[in-house]
Amino acid sequence: MPFHKCHLFGLIIAALLLAGAIGRPHAATADTGPYTVYLPAVSAQIPTIFGLDATCLTPERGLDGLLASGASWVRASSLFWRDVEPAEGGEYHWDAPSVQILEQEMLTASAHGLKLIVVIRASPTWATAPYQAACAQINPAEYARFAAFLAAAIDR
Repeated sequence: MPFHKCHLFGLIIAALLLAGAIGRPHAATADTGPYTVYLPAVSAQIPTIFGLDATCLTPERGLDGLLASGASWVRASSLFWRDVEPAEGGEYHWDAPSVQILEQEMLTASAHGLKLIVVIRASPTWATAPYQAACAQINPAEYARFAAFLAAAIDR
């Protein structure tokens, strides 16, 4: 199934489930009047509250389908802390290839009126030591460094 049909199908199922859950009568109550169900308006002319997850924002990876779905939010990119600050206390490397990709996707999202959700991930090994896993938690001793990195990323 093409990218946009899969995601559109998922949105339809989610809306139907939500409508079913909200529209069910509650246990016996004194008020037996009609129930009002408020659902978001889904229209190509009105931005929706719905969003999609994409691997990247390029025509080759389904950008046209994403735009056709009417979604206004997209989670497509990640900011890799390990790429920006590979050495503890070192300089930030905003020229890293992963950052360049993220910045291009930010421009693409903006050009198409999409609200982009950026995920911060991939901590550097110095920030996760002594934990050894590739997706290890940040060592609490490095929380201040992580906060400084986030502040620098926001400033950028």
